Amino acid sequence: MRTTLLLGLFALSCAACSALPQVPQAPQLPSAPGASLGSIPGANAATAGLPSAPAVPGAPGVPGAAGLPTAPGVPGAAALPGAPVAKAAGPSAAPLPTSVEIHSDCTKSVAVFYGDKPKFGSGTKSSIGSNTTTTAPRKADGTLTVWLIDDHENGLANAKVDASTKRVDIDRSCKQISAH
Repeated sequence: MRTTLLLGLFALSCAACSALPQVPQAPQLPSAPGASLGSIPGANAATAGLPSAPAVPGAPGVPGAAGLPTAPGVPGAAALPGAPVAKAAGPSAAPLPTSVEIHSDCTKSVAVFYGDKPKFGSGTKSSIGSNTTTTAPRKADGTLTVWLIDDHENGLANAKVDASTKRVDIDRSCKQISAH
């Protein structure tokens, strides 16, 4: 009976759920000989044995609704003890960048590797010309490791890119790389 009562309360008080079918009231049951529920205000079979309470504004005809805790973010909705609480949808997280700008101040073309381990790992080998700016794709999580490599694909220096990195610079010496 409490389940029917609480479901009825939820259906009546949830403004966003107005399209849901209403839960019908439990029918009046005949009382036992000598017992009379008629003398208790607001009593019916669904509330027999429960204390009577004033109705909650916005939820008329739902006995016992007063005193129930309200669900956060849903005015007038009752929270069920132990029930998971829905969190309000906040502003969505900013999308992760899909590429990063790479600039070389080196006076010659320089070999680079995009990935975790040059020579032995999976990734992409490329080159950047003198005083050139290009872009490189990031991983799905917004990260990337950019390596300067030699002619044998050995790593010389690297810069780790994260979601906040805007640019990677290769200096004039062609031996240092930094992420900003």
